[in-house]
Amino acid sequence: MWIFNYIRKKNVMWLDKNKIKEYRESHRDKHKEYMKEYNNTNRKRLLEDKKDYHIENREKILENHRSYYQRNKEILSIKQKEYRIKNRDKIKKYYEDNKIILKDRRVISDRKKKYGLSEDDYGKMVARCGGKCEICGKKMILRVGEKHTKDDACIDHNHATEKVRGLVCSACNSLLGFSYDNKETLKNAIIYLEKYEN
Repeated sequence: MWIFNYIRKKNVMWLDKNKIKEYRESHRDKHKEYMKEYNNTNRKRLLEDKKDYHIENREKILENHRSYYQRNKEILSIKQKEYRIKNRDKIKKYYEDNKIILKDRRVISDRKKKYGLSEDDYGKMVARCGGKCEICGKKMILRVGEKHTKDDACIDHNHATEKVRGLVCSACNSLLGFSYDNKETLKNAIIYLEKYEN
């Protein structure tokens, strides 16, 4: 930006690399101050533009990140290891202070990877069942708990097609899993219970 202004002012027809370098060096502090002032003045708009760009070019950005990681995997691994050793106490404190938030993020990320569900998709599932198990009707725990319980909400899916069906409690999810989603087995279980009811 500034170099083109310089070119226009000086009417430079050919770009001399040495002159450009010399100009950059002599105007470095001035340019730095100008950019700092520009960024502060236009902070909100720049953040919005950056957000819009990331939304529009999400796949391209992710592909660039993956490509960069693959090319520099060994170097990045060494740097990460060095950082973890150097900042062990800082990292430990961060994890302790943000335990619940980090666990929530991990659950959201795992849900997306395993079932392809966004937060909006999951919210619609919760609204549809009213926070109750779609089999037994028991109120489920939707938050991320410290320990796994039988009342935790589980995402039920067809193991053959991998298609998500709905939300059930942990106990009912186990019922479906141990019966291998076999309707005949479940029907026979009902008959069995009725047979020995009295």
